[in-house]
Amino acid sequence: KLFIVSLGVGWGLVVKTVIPSMLLALLCATSLHAAEEKSKDFDQLMPPTLKHPPEAEARLNQWFRDSKFGAFIHFGAYSQLAGKYKDRVTPKQYAEWIQMDLGIPYEEYRREVAGQFNPVDFDAEEWVKIFKDAGMRHVVLTSKHHDGFALFDSACSDYDVMDASPFKRDIVKELSEACHKHGLKFGVYYSQAFDWADPDSSTYFEQESLKNIHPGLPEDRKPDMDAYIARKALPQIEELLTNYQIDLIWFDTPRSITRERAVLFRDTV
Repeated sequence: KLFIVSLGVGWGLVVKTVIPSMLLALLCATSLHAAEEKSKDFDQLMPPTLKHPPEAEARLNQWFRDSKFGAFIHFGAYSQLAGKYKDRVTPKQYAEWIQMDLGIPYEEYRREVAGQFNPVDFDAEEWVKIFKDAGMRHVVLTSKHHDGFALFDSACSDYDVMDASPFKRDIVKELSEACHKHGLKFGVYYSQAFDWADPDSSTYFEQESLKNIHPGLPEDRKPDMDAYIARKALPQIEELLTNYQIDLIWFDTPRSITRERAVLFRDTV
């Protein structure tokens, strides 16, 4: 398996240069959305050298470098909104950030957005046929984006497509099976640092945004990142890697992810 951490290019469709490593794989780019914010943890994450150890080179050469062209898909409850919610339009060019950008409370978002997510025309076989006909050789899907809503059947959280939406189909399972049936590698994106459904995860917008998403929290409440990681993030990574055939896992922006926390994710993979 490949283990990739992105410094905020999770929205990208094609990546030309990848610098992965099992110790810490980094894509050295900063997202446009976070360009004005510099993470204090960034320097801690940077390895002393970006030269690949031999074992990382061996993993890359197994299939990833030869693949060259793949689909990187952002798909989730936010997709149906297309950047607009109740006559309000997101000010940013990131439809998947609409909950945070418009300050939609978690309970409302769960009820009105995730609770209405019902992509009845989703056809994994059709998707894979399009990808394969275009010459793509691998596919990466957002298994859980920043809103915390998972596109797979999770036992450690009921905020997923099987329990919190009327669709009740495991999208990760269907796409994984279709990819491998037709000879494509399959990977998942997982937002390990941001989870707006969980007030313990990093918001990186600090207390004001936390109060918008979770208005009932006490004024002096502080997020407990380690509690969130232990309670949800690591268990969901275990579920993905245990219950599905995963060839690549992509971790996103490392806000509040110290070196010690990054090692937890590496070791879990």
